[in-house]
Amino acid sequence: MNAAIKKYLAVNSDILDNKYLIQYKLDKQSNSDKKITDAQAKRLSNLSHLAVKNDVRFEKFIKNNTLPKGYQENVERIHKYFTALNSTIKDADEAIEELDYQPQNELNVVDVSTKFAGDVNGKQQDKIKKFLKSKDLPTKAIDK
Repeated sequence: MNAAIKKYLAVNSDILDNKYLIQYKLDKQSNSDKKITDAQAKRLSNLSHLAVKNDVRFEKFIKNNTLPKGYQENVERIHKYFTALNSTIKDADEAIEELDYQPQNELNVVDVSTKFAGDVNGKQQDKIKKFLKSKDLPTKAIDK
């Protein structure tokens, strides 16, 4: 079970790292006349698709396996948290992509977290971190 959780978190971490790298590049070009390129839009879309696939596979794993005592609630919390996080990021990515097609639109980066956050919050993060620590499952994915 721990190996499956580690893999799920590692894949999420890699996807988030790649999305942040693209976002950094977009931020660097925001002061110029350049807009999001087709390649950047495609990469964001592909990363969102990979995140959804990872969520679906982990959900199937949870449903098709008997979880050890003490894992059920926490594993479901982890899955719900990352599904919400990935959905949040996907919605923000779509809003960013729309800026390319409708230049009069604006997306204030400060508003992204309040506009899209939903079920992603510090309370859930703390509960997940506590569980992962108790099972000796280190990860940086929760802090991203």
